[in-house]
Amino acid sequence: MFEKRRKALIVLVLLAAMVSATFGLLVWGGGQERAIEVEITVEKEFFLVGEIVNLSVSGAPRGANVTWDFGDGGMGYGNRTSHVYQTSDFYNVIATVTWREGEGYMRKVATRRIEIRNRDVYRRFEGGPIVEVRPLWIRGSGGFADIYPGTTNPTVYVNATLRGAVGGVGIEVDLVGGEEGIKTLADERQRAAGEDIIYNFEFSEELQPLEENMEIQAIIWVYEGKISSWVVHIEVHY
Repeated sequence: MFEKRRKALIVLVLLAAMVSATFGLLVWGGGQERAIEVEITVEKEFFLVGEIVNLSVSGAPRGANVTWDFGDGGMGYGNRTSHVYQTSDFYNVIATVTWREGEGYMRKVATRRIEIRNRDVYRRFEGGPIVEVRPLWIRGSGGFADIYPGTTNPTVYVNATLRGAVGGVGIEVDLVGGEEGIKTLADERQRAAGEDIIYNFEFSEELQPLEENMEIQAIIWVYEGKISSWVVHIEVHY
């Protein structure tokens, strides 16, 4: 009888050890792992510099703590949060979700890559008459727009109207800054007899390689002539 009890006790101990070993594979900090999927959700595919980015996590258990790492040094907390990026780039956002499970704590980590693009630029410049530009003289007016490298190659549109042009007139469009200093993208000169002169340009591949702190510059030239007024539009689309 004693022998049977001893064998039964040994079997129970072995079973307890097996159960303990099995659950030991599933335990983190004293809690038992559950099939929980945590995911970061955002409103759209990309955002612009300075735009509010709203983020949230789905699948987090009720009462869970959520800590955010926005990838640019910023931090956030809560199931829903928001952030503003100041530089165009790709950022890896990390949401760490922790919650109480039994006598311990569980943790899940979700990541998502977010694209931040530079904001499109719209600039308009205009001026009054440029008159009595004598032979061998030249006078210029115009405007500029900042342009930055981004996650997508920008396209620049330049539109200029010279009203009542007489004599020699023209336009020059330059990419200013970087190692080259000044890179001329367009340079057109012509003679006019009182009509309006319109110029339209589009640049994309010509802008590469872009560096920080560069600008698009459009200059209206008048030489040996005059214009009654001028307008320059510069648009940078990312």
